[in-house]
Amino acid sequence: MSGYTHVMFRRRRKKIRTFWFVLVLALLWPRPNQSQTGAADFAYSELDLPKRIEMISPYDDLIKKYSQKNGFDWRLIAALIYTESSFNHYAVSKVGAKGLMQLMPSVQKDLGIDNVFHPEQNIRAGVTYFRQLVGRVHGQSFEDQVSLALAAYNAGIGHLIDAQNVARKFGKDPYSWTVIKNIYLQLEDPTFESQGRRYGHVQGQSVVAYVDKIMSRYGRFRNELPEVPQIQL
Repeated sequence: MSGYTHVMFRRRRKKIRTFWFVLVLALLWPRPNQSQTGAADFAYSELDLPKRIEMISPYDDLIKKYSQKNGFDWRLIAALIYTESSFNHYAVSKVGAKGLMQLMPSVQKDLGIDNVFHPEQNIRAGVTYFRQLVGRVHGQSFEDQVSLALAAYNAGIGHLIDAQNVARKFGKDPYSWTVIKNIYLQLEDPTFESQGRRYGHVQGQSVVAYVDKIMSRYGRFRNELPEVPQIQL
């Protein structure tokens, strides 16, 4: 083998070794988790939840303050706000709900809010309003009562009353979220228009998805954050 050929052989062998080294390194190097949705929520990505989180939002202290005054586990209220506005205190919905807890004009007026976009005023009023709803509904369990109150918060107490009346008509338990959840889904069917509804059409699938999302997030927050007193209903 000539000197030139020997040099070329060594260079080629070096390139092959470098190729295999880079390939193995690429396969073994840890890759960051990526969100399948392409967008992360405000506090953290729910698809890459850390083992323990220290906070949920910049408004944690306010949420704790007014949750405690109303007897709530603050993590439930945090899950509610997270779902309503993603912690955007300037959020406005297409139906006119505003602020962190997406309060409707009637609630703003009843609870005397001067500035609905002010985080403390919004949280104070929103938690008070939710407390009122919890006091108006009854559930077979803690989860039932909270879920029914969340359904009323989302779509109005009138639609919840309609769903409970339908449940009674068919001999079902009106205080079970499992029962009411199924009725909300059935209320999407136009044939249910004749079942004595007083408050008009309701987007049942949207209500059910809303409640389930909040309760799921509440469960995650309970698992990932330190223990705090549970709701005293």
